[in-house]
Amino acid sequence: MAIETAIGKFGYTKGPNVYVVDREALADPLLARLPTHQKKWRIGHFGRDLPAGYLETLETGVNQIEDPDMSAYYEELRSVIQGPLWDWDRIVKIWKINTGQYDYLVRRYIARQTIP
Repeated sequence: MAIETAIGKFGYTKGPNVYVVDREALADPLLARLPTHQKKWRIGHFGRDLPAGYLETLETGVNQIEDPDMSAYYEELRSVIQGPLWDWDRIVKIWKINTGQYDYLVRRYIARQTIP
């Protein structure tokens, strides 16, 4: 596993046996839903902080995300991005994610991450 900010050439040259975590969330469905904390950026390239336990989750395939709301959101998202293609439950969850029905979980996670 590798954490990178420019995944294109790096990911291509590492081959199919290396999982590349994209901190700029161009290719990461969970991180793409989180805000950036960068002050200096260019359009389309916004670095994100990784939720605690996210790397362990990706390495093992078992949800180890520490925050309960982010963990619950990831479970819903994972069934959308990894579930059986024509499974009715997956289709319903796609609808719910696209209409913001799980956004409250992300908002609560973000609120806990904000430093007072």
